[in-house]
Amino acid sequence: MSLKDLNLSVLAVDDEPSNLRVFEQIFEVFGARVTTAAGGAEAMALLEVRAFDLLLVDLHMPGMTGLELMRLLRTSSFPSCEAPAIAVTADVYSYRRGDYLRLGFDDFLPKPVPVASLVETVRRLATAPRRSSAVPASGWGALDLRAG
Repeated sequence: MSLKDLNLSVLAVDDEPSNLRVFEQIFEVFGARVTTAAGGAEAMALLEVRAFDLLLVDLHMPGMTGLELMRLLRTSSFPSCEAPAIAVTADVYSYRRGDYLRLGFDDFLPKPVPVASLVETVRRLATAPRRSSAVPASGWGALDLRAG
């Protein structure tokens, strides 16, 4: 199944405008509807009122980090509280992939994001059964949630 067949609604969250433009261009080529947010607070305002099929979230943003955004989203009753989420960051040394999964993300991709990896990850997550958003309370305390 191609991404165009999935007719996805994607929320891309990043504090760098150039990264948001790249994500918009990539997803639009594959037929997805893309909404962008320039930070965690803006993303939360959108998530409170709109449902998205997939989230692409930068981890290190000023103000509300991507980890804080996921903590708030996964413990909310917002329309997208269980939507698949991909963590993206240039900091590939601070945490392991399992740390992100334990904190409510469904996958992790390093920046710069390889297009083929992004497309395959999105296809896999968009066609997988939805999971419960339950994150053990101990999962949030294990990592430093401050901006890095």
